[in-house]
Amino acid sequence: MDTASLDAKGIAPIQPSLDRIAKLADKNAIAAEVARLNAQGMRPFFRLGSGQDAKDSTKTIVQLGQAGITLPDRDYY
Repeated sequence: MDTASLDAKGIAPIQPSLDRIAKLADKNAIAAEVARLNAQGMRPFFRLGSGQDAKDSTKTIVQLGQAGITLPDRDYY
């Protein structure tokens, strides 16, 4: 991994995203941005999926979880 090159670029690679987020003006714009990020595979606030029911393993249910950096516990940070 070319860390020197990455360090030299700084935040330039994500600047367009940061600029778009900075321009969000109301709840509708935030909702649209969240939808756009979800369509790109990012989960800014929450993730939605399916999984086995903990009380009835014969059922698959909807699961809603808090989004984050998706590392299992602090030892991975």
